[in-house]
Amino acid sequence: TASITKSAFCFPAPAWINTLTLNHGRPLSGKMKTLLALAARHIRLAHQAACQADEISAVSEMITAKLTPREQEIFHWVGQGKSNAETAIILGCATRTVEKHVENILQKTSLESRNAIVANSAGKRIEK
Repeated sequence: TASITKSAFCFPAPAWINTLTLNHGRPLSGKMKTLLALAARHIRLAHQAACQADEISAVSEMITAKLTPREQEIFHWVGQGKSNAETAIILGCATRTVEKHVENILQKTSLESRNAIVANSAGKRIEK
């Protein structure tokens, strides 16, 4: 669990944030310690979510590195929950073209379904 020191909130293991300094060198008041104790769980959960987002983004980048730029665009839109027809409209191509790209994406990434694309695209941004 996280600990509260004289003027900082320390996380239990090295990660995205190690220490959150609050009163830089000045002791925390009893009221502040109580508030921090109440907020500690929420701070820890926010910290864990940030670390998980970094991990998801790294996995997504490894997956999309195998794809062509067009497949990356389609990966992005399918990951946003768009159908093949919606993706085709957005990208200005035929639905069958999108279907073929999705087949290629599934094959190249060893993902099993569109749902797996959605799950693995979280946090991925396509540079335009």
